[in-house]
Amino acid sequence: MTKINDHIDMLEVPLVAQTPVRVTLVNGSDFGVLIDTGTSAMAPAILELIQESAGTFDRVRLIINTHAHHDHIGATGTYRIA
Repeated sequence: MTKINDHIDMLEVPLVAQTPVRVTLVNGSDFGVLIDTGTSAMAPAILELIQESAGTFDRVRLIINTHAHHDHIGATGTYRIA
């Protein structure tokens, strides 16, 4: 996990060779936004990112998938947003 600033944390995992997969969590004062969900294999690490950065998944109220490649949307079904 990389802390970009007080509100933005990023998880980066190698996909192949020099190509990483990045998942970003933006924390506002009221809720968090998850940008991309990574691959399905990344789900445990992403949940850990959310827990460490936001405290609980309940704070994540929005998921933004930048595009429909498996490395950006693969773990989307893992999460439930109320």
